[in-house]
Amino acid sequence: MVAIVTDVHYRMSLALIRDLAQAGVEVITCEQDRCRDSRTSPALGALSRYVSRHVWLPGGTDGLEALLSLCRETGLGRDCRPALLPAGAATLALIAENRERFEPLCGLCVPTAEQLDLLNSKPRLAGLAARLGVPLPESMAPGEDLDRFLDRQGLPCVIKPACGEKLGLTAAARYAAGNGFDSFTTSLLISPYQNHGAIAAAAREMGEKYGVEFLYRDFRPLFQEGQQFAREHGFYMQKYCGCIFSEEDRYMAAKRKKKARAREDGVNEHG
Repeated sequence: MVAIVTDVHYRMSLALIRDLAQAGVEVITCEQDRCRDSRTSPALGALSRYVSRHVWLPGGTDGLEALLSLCRETGLGRDCRPALLPAGAATLALIAENRERFEPLCGLCVPTAEQLDLLNSKPRLAGLAARLGVPLPESMAPGEDLDRFLDRQGLPCVIKPACGEKLGLTAAARYAAGNGFDSFTTSLLISPYQNHGAIAAAAREMGEKYGVEFLYRDFRPLFQEGQQFAREHGFYMQKYCGCIFSEEDRYMAAKRKKKARAREDGVNEHG
């Protein structure tokens, strides 16, 4: 089986490429030519060791025709059509609009253009959810003060941190202070791979700023127990964050261990 993954300048494409390859799927990637020498949007997925081939596509209408040609070419001489997996929203919309041209050439798991229009319209989607009785999460109104939002938002409350929010600790401290809690803590303290001291220091800073105690607990001794629990219950555990740098670190660490074992075996044989 073969899959074509588009828009590999998105970091999320790295995990998709890796998981497909580890499942025995041949992976071909493609990206617009404008990303070839880009420093802000490099085609990281094209550098993955799991990729059998990478193809650069022109932009605009030519890019659509080039992608169609790639799907047609990839399917030649194979027992099955390639699966086309767009990682970017613009390509997803393009494929949906030209669905009748792609369907004879490749397998698609792509919504229709009408479905995309619905999903991309928050008011329409919220209205549909209300009609179906599906509960919706509370959201901050544009320009709304965080304290005011926290006053009207009850428990349970899952806070998605924004960029610059100090790992979400700012929002957590403000919520704890605004809702009468004595203290707050963070699950980040369970990871042996995080900068434990920096997390605790940032949390104490936020606690002092908002007048609520940071409850420090070193959860790291529970890390292996948590991992075992996750395995026993079939929870997904990603082995790296998804960026090309952490993937390289993981790969190089395995290579270093392999070389070290080879050196030890050589010493033992000649010792």
